[in-house]
Amino acid sequence: MFNSGLKIPDRDRISAPVSLPVGVVWPRRPLSFEAWAEGFGNWQMIAKAIPWVLGDYLNKGDQLFGETYTQAIEWTGYGLERLKRYKFTAAHVPMFGPSGALHRIVGLDWTHHRITESLSIGKQAFWLASALDNNWTTREMADALRGASSGPEPVRPVVELEHIELDPETLPVYVTVLPAAGFRALLRQGKQTVFVDETTVDELVAALVAAGARVGV
Repeated sequence: MFNSGLKIPDRDRISAPVSLPVGVVWPRRPLSFEAWAEGFGNWQMIAKAIPWVLGDYLNKGDQLFGETYTQAIEWTGYGLERLKRYKFTAAHVPMFGPSGALHRIVGLDWTHHRITESLSIGKQAFWLASALDNNWTTREMADALRGASSGPEPVRPVVELEHIELDPETLPVYVTVLPAAGFRALLRQGKQTVFVDETTVDELVAALVAAGARVGV
């Protein structure tokens, strides 16, 4: 049989849809909107992750085994230029920053990150955070970056410690060292982003810990 290696779930036993390489197996029992939406949402997340996953795999394969495009083209059906693009962006916008904190931002598309791939890690963090805070489309982000490249360095206010308000609902708070834009610490809490001067980093961390925040540095 053509599909002898494919295990088909029993529709009488499953309560949620099961995705197979050739389609979806639906349960016989009534399907709630929540179960349908959850499955759809999972696939949306997978679709958004594809450029990153392929890029990371290509870079790891190159590192361990040398050029791997031939296998990737065969396995994915994607063209060489697309795979090269995924590989380049994944290599230049790493998943983790120098401090070990997550550098790529889940709430942004792969294209947002690709726009920053020619920048330093610090400037990438600055522009990605700005895109998230301002809810920029990829075109708006590209326009903002293009405008900044022809003018002075973008300025973000140095925030006094007493002006930082902690919301228990959005803990923990992460502080990341940034070597760019005249600022050396990035504070993220939920969708709030502020930059502080490097001379206040130790004081900032101490204040956050004293306030009960779980701080990842």
